[in-house]
Amino acid sequence: MRSRRDPRDHTSSYLDVDEIAASTSRPQDVVGLHFFSPANVMKLLEVVRGAKTAPDVLVTAMTLAKRIRKVAVVAGVCPASSATHIDAAPARGDQARARRRA
Repeated sequence: MRSRRDPRDHTSSYLDVDEIAASTSRPQDVVGLHFFSPANVMKLLEVVRGAKTAPDVLVTAMTLAKRIRKVAVVAGVCPASSATHIDAAPARGDQARARRRA
């Protein structure tokens, strides 16, 4: 059974931008936009840059984020969102400290 905060519950976090780009004839034009829930409240927008994402496409995504009043962060392709990794980092540190004390 998955926990309530399991990142797999957020399916768009697991879409692989590079895999999507590989299935198109214009991989340089593919970028991911990950809106956090609820999107109308959360200010953070993760802009996912693929291996072949063109610089002008990245600029367009960042410009769009600003226009819709989001705080954009650029991330590479990785499992789950950057926020999930940041949120999990303190817990991983606590686990490591607990193991050292044992």
